[in-house]
Amino acid sequence: MPHSFYDGPGQLAAIHATAALGTPDSMIEWRWFDLEATIYGDKLSPKAGRISVPQGPGLGIDPDPDVIRAYRWK
Repeated sequence: MPHSFYDGPGQLAAIHATAALGTPDSMIEWRWFDLEATIYGDKLSPKAGRISVPQGPGLGIDPDPDVIRAYRWK
């Protein structure tokens, strides 16, 4: 079981690695905490204890540009 202590692209990479190397019942562990905003919205929210592997180009999901804009350091 991979352990991912990352959010954002690190978390997406861990999900893809788990899907590629594991079985449909493989698990991934990551730290969970409530954030003021999430860069991928609810697309990575578990449903019935499972996360769907994002299927888009690259790591599968583009970050929300509104969240980036709102939290960009100027």
